[in-house]
Amino acid sequence: MAKKSPDERCLPTRDICYAYAAAMHFAQAFEQNLRAFLYTMDYHGWIEEIPLTDDQRKRFKDFDGFIDKSTCGLILEKLRGTAAIKNRNALKTFDRACAHRNRLAHSYLMEHEFHPDMTQEDEQSIIRELHSMTVDLYAALVISQAVRDRAEHESDRREQVWIKINEDFPLPSYDDIKRKYVIPSKRKK
Repeated sequence: MAKKSPDERCLPTRDICYAYAAAMHFAQAFEQNLRAFLYTMDYHGWIEEIPLTDDQRKRFKDFDGFIDKSTCGLILEKLRGTAAIKNRNALKTFDRACAHRNRLAHSYLMEHEFHPDMTQEDEQSIIRELHSMTVDLYAALVISQAVRDRAEHESDRREQVWIKINEDFPLPSYDDIKRKYVIPSKRKK
């Protein structure tokens, strides 16, 4: 078996992979919360219609497509335009998390030289950096989850009012399953 050259790239260690996966998991959950919040706010008309540029309209087809496929940064840009989230600290936390998410998704692993002779100190340095990003991502996740929960709670409350009104009238039963965001792969066809 040929010996690998020290210049040849290898995979990260299991500990680095685990730290990376944890950070990326929080990043994706954070992004999902932003999508769900924006969807709920738009669905109920609690925000002004969010304009899409001609390029965005071509790319995403409609607003639901935009929510499903747009980038974290673009979602944040559109949310900022709605003024639905007024807390500057929350928005700063979201910006920092989005920057981490982008770096993790697009360049982080390629920024490091993984090789068989990597020292324990180098490995721990990478893990500390990933943990630092994870803390920021988790903070954004917690805030975004609270924002999403609040919007969905109000959506549920209004749905219950509608159900109660329907009990008093001979109307067919009504359950609006589209009032909350569901990722495309989990939607019923």
